[in-house]
Amino acid sequence: MSNNPDSEDTMSFDLAVWFEPDSSPAPEAAEEKYARLCEEDFTGLVPSEHVAAFYQALTAKYPELTALAPEDFETCPWNGGLEVSPGHVLMPIAWPRAEEVGSVVRALAREHGLVCFDPQARAVHAAK
Repeated sequence: MSNNPDSEDTMSFDLAVWFEPDSSPAPEAAEEKYARLCEEDFTGLVPSEHVAAFYQALTAKYPELTALAPEDFETCPWNGGLEVSPGHVLMPIAWPRAEEVGSVVRALAREHGLVCFDPQARAVHAAK
């Protein structure tokens, strides 16, 4: 999750969003779910149209690397491709853009009724 296409040593600020049908998880449960998602284990993940709407809004503001010309990579906030399923999005954000993009991600997640998890701080940002 933390590689730039040009440098395997570049670390990223990672965020994850997913749909929780009942309530926001405790930090320990969110951390466990995040670890499973990073391993492509989608156990307990609930698909939701809210995730697709979030992804569409996010990539309208910050297009994926694959949508950019190579000369535009420097302006892109992503350190790699987003990992997306019908129930989640994992985002590797370049550290210099972490505050800016993180604020947008948290706001969009809240707007779309999704949980946002910050694994660096072990912080769960509730859907509502």
